Amino acid sequence: MKKVYGKIENGVIVNIEVWENSPSSNYICMENYPSGFGIGDLYDENTDTLSKPIYVNTAEDNYEIALKRLSASDWTQGADANLTTGNLADWVTYRAAIRAIAINPIAGNLDWPVKPDTEYNT
Repeated sequence: MKKVYGKIENGVIVNIEVWENSPSSNYICMENYPSGFGIGDLYDENTDTLSKPIYVNTAEDNYEIALKRLSASDWTQGADANLTTGNLADWVTYRAAIRAIAINPIAGNLDWPVKPDTEYNT
């Protein structure tokens, strides 16, 4: 009976193949693990477990995120935004922190500034 095997290289599943018999020691039978794992996932031979890799944002990723957040908050700076004085100050502070990231982006999963609530003049 054919089974699905994951080929392991340096602790990473690099290929999925179907074999009649166990191909070699650098393969694992995927039927022994929860579904949802595949190419690019990590295999720990010490614990015989699969896990998803943790993605770390590049500096370019963070630059792009910062630009999108600035663009999405541009409306707060218009004269017709009708925000309270205090809320406008909150948005200015928020955008300054985002702009600092865009000017000097670094790699990593950042703790982004929290977008302020919106408070309009009544």
